Amino acid sequence: MPGDANATMSPSSISQSISPKTSRTGSRAYIVELDSNESPDVFYARLARDHGIEAEHRMHLASPALFHGASFQVYNASRHDHADLLAAMKIKTQVRAVWPVRTVRLNVGTPAPHDIPGPASSGSRWVHQRRDAANETNDTFSPHLMTQIDKLHARGITGKGFRIAIVDSGIDWHHPALGGCFGPGCLVETGWDLVGDDYSPPGLPKPDPNPYDDCVGHGTHVAGTIAAQLQGNEYGFTGAAPGAKLAAYRAWGCAAKATTDVIISAFLRAFEDGNDIISCSDGNLNGWSDDAWGLVSARIAAAGVPVVVAAGNDGGLGIFQASSPAGARGVTGVGAVQNAVFPVFVSTGEYTLSGQSSGGGGAVVANHSTGTGSANSYGFLAGTPAFPQETKLALWAAMGNDSTSTEDACSPLPDDTPDLSDKLVLLHVPDSRKTRCYPIDQGENIAAKRGQSRVPNATATTLMELEDHVTGGYTGEFSSWGPTWELLPKPELTAPGGKILSTYPLPLGGYRIMTGTSMACPLVAGVLALIGEARGSLKDIALINRLISATASPKVWFDGTKTYPGMLAPVSQQGAGIVQAYDAAFAQTVLSVASLSLNDTEHFAGAHTFSIENTGDRAATRLPNPTVDGAWAALRFDADSVAVPAGGSANVTVVFTAPSNLNATLLPVYSGYISVNSTRDDGDDEEYLVIPYLGVAGAMRSVPILQASSSYLADFGSPAAAGRTYTLTPPDPADLPVLNNPNRDPVHIPDAGATPNMLLQPILGTRALHVDVVLDNSNGDNQDGGSGPNSNAKKTPTGRPCLGALAGYPQTYVSKDEQRAFFQGMLADGTVLPAGTYRLMASALRVFGDEAREDDWDVVETVPFVVNYDGAAGNGTNAQPTNTTIPARV
Repeated sequence: MPGDANATMSPSSISQSISPKTSRTGSRAYIVELDSNESPDVFYARLARDHGIEAEHRMHLASPALFHGASFQVYNASRHDHADLLAAMKIKTQVRAVWPVRTVRLNVGTPAPHDIPGPASSGSRWVHQRRDAANETNDTFSPHLMTQIDKLHARGITGKGFRIAIVDSGIDWHHPALGGCFGPGCLVETGWDLVGDDYSPPGLPKPDPNPYDDCVGHGTHVAGTIAAQLQGNEYGFTGAAPGAKLAAYRAWGCAAKATTDVIISAFLRAFEDGNDIISCSDGNLNGWSDDAWGLVSARIAAAGVPVVVAAGNDGGLGIFQASSPAGARGVTGVGAVQNAVFPVFVSTGEYTLSGQSSGGGGAVVANHSTGTGSANSYGFLAGTPAFPQETKLALWAAMGNDSTSTEDACSPLPDDTPDLSDKLVLLHVPDSRKTRCYPIDQGENIAAKRGQSRVPNATATTLMELEDHVTGGYTGEFSSWGPTWELLPKPELTAPGGKILSTYPLPLGGYRIMTGTSMACPLVAGVLALIGEARGSLKDIALINRLISATASPKVWFDGTKTYPGMLAPVSQQGAGIVQAYDAAFAQTVLSVASLSLNDTEHFAGAHTFSIENTGDRAATRLPNPTVDGAWAALRFDADSVAVPAGGSANVTVVFTAPSNLNATLLPVYSGYISVNSTRDDGDDEEYLVIPYLGVAGAMRSVPILQASSSYLADFGSPAAAGRTYTLTPPDPADLPVLNNPNRDPVHIPDAGATPNMLLQPILGTRALHVDVVLDNSNGDNQDGGSGPNSNAKKTPTGRPCLGALAGYPQTYVSKDEQRAFFQGMLADGTVLPAGTYRLMASALRVFGDEAREDDWDVVETVPFVVNYDGAAGNGTNAQPTNTTIPARV
């Protein structure tokens, strides 16, 4: 790892020590929050004394003001049911909460050929936003124009005085656009590597003081979006807050995988190190706001440090796909809109003309100017196969002599078109919205005349920006939808995240165009630094969150193909709309709420009072008006307008009537915006603010999580026949199966037709999902009342007798994503099940459900199936389970 004289940083009080035993098998990892007077060592001793649980310390998770706890391994997990482990820990009076440790992947994707520059790139002459280094206030970078960042830069506001912590894959601080050094006085002035290059769960982290990254790049891209410098930047853009400082907390190694205890440790360290803002572009897709990561993030935000988190890239999965910690209370979850321009690195060629004619005859030399005229540069999207670097081709113009043509090759070319295999084709790219002609159509018509797409070898690349007239400015289809399962309106707002140019590790190309809410999140973090500089402080984070929400600009609904003028996109997709930095920084009207949650019909909150504060020096009139988003909710205000004196405030009460003409069994999510239009006494400085609202027309608890029609013993995607026989490899009781284990990253998925598995297709998310194993007796009666084959004192959550939990279950904070519970011959406590006939029984707690109420659980059971083992005696019997090892095949 490259060194630097400034790279040695003293570790914070948060321990990063990892037990050397974490590579042992048969283990589970947990996060525990303890009372402030309970040490982890004492807690571990209590577990050993009272329950025989062998706990081994992983890492301290401690911040005096926020969280006191640790993560640890249980090495004799093979003797303890997962549910029993949780229960044993939760009953301790010293324990506040327990969560399983989970693996988190960082979605970095694979760069497309046109997303990174070529090896010989200089490219700056074609960059539209290129600026004179002496005139840094002239900001024409598209994401900044879309969010008013350019207006703040024009006033010299750059985020000075604030430091933004980036929890990510580290930063290539060698990059000249990121300062070129690490430590005091550098742009990246502090940080910590919590994992090391080789870290991949369940391996061992190897922390060190240097958060350098040259193998993933995600964090370097994020860093450039926040604070890229103009100096040393060949593409002439800056970050949103180029005057801010950065702190890098590397929580993902080169495998781009981490665990939640490592990430929580990074968050706590960033808080304890005194950073002003925390930015994190990743999360867990579960839809719940209060898992361990979300809880810590919410507490950091409540303590006055803004936490900005990417909302996720699962827009194709529909509503209720909020991720954690973006969905946590007080955390700013950021969705993404498409960039107004389409940046692309294109191959660079040069040509000269030796003559001109209408349909060819112009000699063109690609890549080198060997003709008779002066050289001209051009860019082209390269294809394959490659042709020699220096090739002379005749030019053929698709439009002939018509230089105004806008539909070149949009229709099949005429019969007299020459063979295009040895010609360079010149054509206009049409406005596809008007002509419905797309480049792919042109390419097909050219290919019909033997036209080819070829690549020159070893050419330089140039950055070009094409205007995006179709998707630009609208919420990206990939951007995840809310709300949370607790019906918190999420995301809070959006920012440009589709096709964003930023810095990238120098060994990986130096720059890259990337897409995702990961790119939108850091831009908002930079915006907060700008607002902090403009307003003098970020200490009142609740105020800042209300300002950026109220001043955001809601966008109309875009369904991926067309827009719907007059219909705003849903709050569950775009929150308050795209962030508007200048308006938030200088707003004189302050609303007391950022959004309104109406909840569902069972918990409907219809009346809300909010205040409107006038921080200006002139009286103003405020007009609250509802603007609805296809919601059919009725809003009634207690006044049509209110006069607010300078320095004063006024209250407005709004009463909602939920829509009554919707099918409540489908849980329709309705939403809209209250607009507050402000007019000063002199008619100047009008302000247009919004309050998004969201509710559900139906009772969340009334909707089942699991149904027999969609959760069953599966043969791939279809129900398996009752009584089907499976032959399995004997399990090893010394090691929990990789599958169904949230602490392990599966190496492979077994054949879903050859391994017994219960396909689970939840309708909604659930806080608790149990899968228990039931021994099927000869008369099919599984409810034996404690006297039959299932009478071993084990019970499902609803009191049904069972053998115990399937290995890997129960699971908590589960999303509505499809999953499979694989039967591999072992219970969660390590009991190896003998050959026999079994069923799987799944129990899911409904949203807003009470674990103590049987009616709040949905229970689905599979048909019976028969299990035999390779080389094992007693196949086909209904023998009782044992804790002995079934002989392994040798």
